[in-house]
Amino acid sequence: MTEPLFNLPAIQRTTQEVVFEHFGFRAMHAEPAPVLALHNHAAENRGDAVAQSLSGVVVEAGFSFTHAVPIFDGAVQLDAVRRVNVGGKVLTNLLKELVRVLIAAPRFCGTAHHEHSACSGELPQHEPEGRVAAGGHHQGRRQLRVA
Repeated sequence: MTEPLFNLPAIQRTTQEVVFEHFGFRAMHAEPAPVLALHNHAAENRGDAVAQSLSGVVVEAGFSFTHAVPIFDGAVQLDAVRRVNVGGKVLTNLLKELVRVLIAAPRFCGTAHHEHSACSGELPQHEPEGRVAAGGHHQGRRQLRVA
């Protein structure tokens, strides 16, 4: 069974009570998911001595946050775990916004700068402020390279 990296002892006890008393299991093994991921990597790379050491850094991206989890000899180094409050929810919303902006962005074909829906299909390339791409069209303070 997987458990959170910083699982509270009270939650661990409650989980064990449910598993043993309610469901009647005779044994249970609980491990944080990054440790199991490293074990899987070792199993898939049996000839690799580094993989067999069960040491490395596992990046675990969740819904609300991402952890960088250092593991040494199969044990999580809890004091070295780093958390970033960016996860799947933020990344999904960012991607949706990027797609929305790109769909709404005008496309320019050729050098006449005429908006045309049947352009080459390439997405517009943004240039840093102050630079004009070859054949580019200036939009406010940003430069848009012609596809």
